Amino acid sequence: MHFQFQPARLSGSVVAPPSKSEAHRYLIAASLCEGKSVIKNIAFSQDILSTMRVLSALGTTFTQDGDALTVIPGKNNKRIVADCGESGTTMRLLLSVLGALGVEVCYEGRGKLPERPYLPLTEELSRHGLSFDRTSGMPLCATGRLQSGYYLVDATVSSQYLSGLLFALPLLEGDSFLELMGTPVSKAYLSITLSVLRAFGITVEERENGYAIRGGQCYRAGEFTVEGDWSNAAFWLVAGAISGDVTVSGLNVQSAQGDRVILDILTRAGASVSVTGCGARVQSNRLLPISVNVEQCTDLMPVLSVLLSACGGLITGASRMKWKECDRLTAMHCNLRAAGVQTQVTEDMLFVPRQVPRQGSALLGYNDPRVVMSAALLGLMATLSVSDTQAVCKSYPDFFEEYMRLGGIVCPLV
Repeated sequence: MHFQFQPARLSGSVVAPPSKSEAHRYLIAASLCEGKSVIKNIAFSQDILSTMRVLSALGTTFTQDGDALTVIPGKNNKRIVADCGESGTTMRLLLSVLGALGVEVCYEGRGKLPERPYLPLTEELSRHGLSFDRTSGMPLCATGRLQSGYYLVDATVSSQYLSGLLFALPLLEGDSFLELMGTPVSKAYLSITLSVLRAFGITVEERENGYAIRGGQCYRAGEFTVEGDWSNAAFWLVAGAISGDVTVSGLNVQSAQGDRVILDILTRAGASVSVTGCGARVQSNRLLPISVNVEQCTDLMPVLSVLLSACGGLITGASRMKWKECDRLTAMHCNLRAAGVQTQVTEDMLFVPRQVPRQGSALLGYNDPRVVMSAALLGLMATLSVSDTQAVCKSYPDFFEEYMRLGGIVCPLV
């Protein structure tokens, strides 16, 4: 689908969508309990449906009531096909969990998922009882049962490798130690994982160089509520900064989510930022050039590149962007250049001058929701068209509905 966006000023209030990162983790933890759990405030994006689909194949049943789910674990099936769709989170978290359960699995995926790296994790899992039929690509078939012990994982590739093991190792009979090699990237996501584990009664001891995990633990069922998502809320907050006055509610200002750093970034850029007990209001103002390292907040990179087109500045620490739904660093560089913004790019950095986008530009969505939503924000400053707009369903199905409700102008193109 192609949409045209026209200059507009966004104004009003929006409720932050539920955190996809938390929802994945709550669903997995609930499926490991002995009794039923209720998880409230879930948005059924394509990625969340992918996790639910794999857990259903495992034997878990879900009953939906509005935005709440009752989760009832079943008798684990011992041989399944795990259709992960395009969700890297689904696959990376469940590789270890299903291995701990001794499930024979054939993982399938679409889009960029077969190209995303998982070799560092599968190599370590192979040293602890699992066997894999290939070292790259998909389908990927796994057999065996994970064994407790000493694990050494490269923490500089993906925090999801570590999160998956933190979910899996408490299920094993013996104790384990997970040592981290290198400085963890996206460390805030590990904090989310640990918070969810604590909520389900799982104990993990943090050490200077890793985590000590006692084996034989049991996940405790209960009732849980997913927080609002700072990552997706950032689009509305940036929109307020560049062209409007937007209030986002439903956010925990003390959240473990690393992307709440967006408020600090917008403040440094000169936007008018007001924090409330359940969210924030951002109003446009005279913006100032800034420099942002995104190594610990990688999901913010696309929308920050749009912010920089309004204020000028530099994004660093972006080398891992190539392993997302698309190569986001290259995608945003190409889209900004197509819109007349004379960016400069390296493997790790994007320089964006303060420059109004060119009227009538045609941008690509790269089948990536964050690239599409970022392009929509560029459309607040100049008329332009964007392809692959259906990609927002992957993580934020209601994005365009909210965009128009706040005053955005969207015209479908044939």
